[in-house]
Amino acid sequence: MKRRFEFRMARLLRVRKIEEQVARATWAAAEDRSRRAEDQVRRGRQEALRAQSSLGAPIASGPEARQRLIEWQLLEGMRRSLAQREEQLLTLRGQSERLLEAWQERNRDEKALEKLEAIQRKEHRDSLEREETQEMDERARERWLGRKETPPSSSFPFRGPPWDADLS
Repeated sequence: MKRRFEFRMARLLRVRKIEEQVARATWAAAEDRSRRAEDQVRRGRQEALRAQSSLGAPIASGPEARQRLIEWQLLEGMRRSLAQREEQLLTLRGQSERLLEAWQERNRDEKALEKLEAIQRKEHRDSLEREETQEMDERARERWLGRKETPPSSSFPFRGPPWDADLS
């Protein structure tokens, strides 16, 4: 009679799979946020460079000097804002990397349990095959012993080919 395979850690494996899926989704969301922040920083840098190149050098005096000074102050404000975004980007990138490590750890845990299940499944299958082989060997041995112990069913004294029979 064959026993059904039962992985004793099946519930733990299901929990690990769910944890891995949650960790992957959390990492993906953090990665998305950091990529969007990278895009914003890149666009901000390009915008600052365009603004700086369009401003040219500050003028020392004259009616345009005041306007140019205001524009340079706005550019400095833009650079400070860009620096803050870069700091936020570093924070988001670090968070994303930590979440990636957590996801990879969950993934390793899940893969280890799956490997353990495969090993135990193979051991179970091998055990069933050994039992089946032992049963077949036992039946064959019983049949062989049963034939040896029972007397011949015919009344003919010789068992073997007819040309070897001694009919005298």
